[in-house]
Amino acid sequence: MTAADAEAAVLRGAGTLAARIGLGHVEPRVIGRATNLIVALEPTPWVARIATGTVPIRDPWDFAWREVALARHLAAHQAPIVAPAPESLAGPHRQDGQVISLWQRVEVQGALVDPKLAGRDLATCHAVLRGYRGPGRENGFLAETAALLAHPQVQARARADDRARVADHLARLGERLRAQGPAVQHLHGDAHPRNVLNTTEGPRWSDWEDTVIAPREWDLACLVASARSAGREVAWSQAALAAYGEHNAGLLDLCVHLRVLFGVAWLWLLAGEHPRRQQALADRLAWIREKNP
Repeated sequence: MTAADAEAAVLRGAGTLAARIGLGHVEPRVIGRATNLIVALEPTPWVARIATGTVPIRDPWDFAWREVALARHLAAHQAPIVAPAPESLAGPHRQDGQVISLWQRVEVQGALVDPKLAGRDLATCHAVLRGYRGPGRENGFLAETAALLAHPQVQARARADDRARVADHLARLGERLRAQGPAVQHLHGDAHPRNVLNTTEGPRWSDWEDTVIAPREWDLACLVASARSAGREVAWSQAALAAYGEHNAGLLDLCVHLRVLFGVAWLWLLAGEHPRRQQALADRLAWIREKNP
């Protein structure tokens, strides 16, 4: 099956689901492609999120269930997020072999969010999540990075010396992180600059699929890792970090290193022949080769 065929099948499934749960006839339209497919269910006010690229490593049902549950808590406390659809409408749902969750559709403007607002609003979300007691993955990025390194496609694509280096750094730095004590609280898990959307109603943090229980510095590492390892959006990242407020600088450095390892492992699986992803992989590998944890 080609990529186009697979996408067409997902769209058909989204349409079938919409009819089954009472939304009537919809026209599914892709509005975002990354590790998830984002599909507008026109003319309704909802979008569907369908896991695609992460399925070789993740159980899509478990991840979608945790994401929706945590986002419901945030929305109930008026946190600045893209909210799930109400009650059972959000799902997650199973349809034609896909796991689909439904979310509020927002109008996104082109530019990045003001970094001061992004950092402030991430701190607001963290404050709300301190009271959340739902299930989560404690430092789940450590096990996921190890699983990626063991994946046959990664073993086939990555140079043996680079893969061994990443595995060595992961083992040593993972022990240092665990030595910090129990993980602190639920987090976004993937709080990079493009997961905070510049909507017509203000900044909204989105895509909570990677949610973990970990030190707050993991989310801050997501904010700044591309800047520190690849020189991307440095001023934005520094301003967002400053706006977030108090944090442990040493723990942030540790989490940045782990975040870069995590990103490299995912890029080995997903980069393919995509030029931008290949460049991102090369930048991060160069950074890792210079480090001695």
